[in-house]
Amino acid sequence: MNNSEMGQSLAVMIESARIKMTNAINQVIHETSLPAYLIDGILTGIISNVRNQKNAEMLEEMMTVQNELKNKINLTEQEKKEGAE
Repeated sequence: MNNSEMGQSLAVMIESARIKMTNAINQVIHETSLPAYLIDGILTGIISNVRNQKNAEMLEEMMTVQNELKNKINLTEQEKKEGAE
């Protein structure tokens, strides 16, 4: 069962994720004592990876929707042909 099925709103899930990520980042900063400019570089790389994943997911979703629409169009055309016969 996911969070939305348990009744949490999207806003609550986003805020919860933001807090968890901030806490994790702060823990790494504390444990490693890396300077902010190095943390910035690490986070920039992570953001790039997340954006690449987002783009891949969006492309996959767009292709799925496009295929579903093509299938509906093909079914409609097939039904029209069968009705005309």
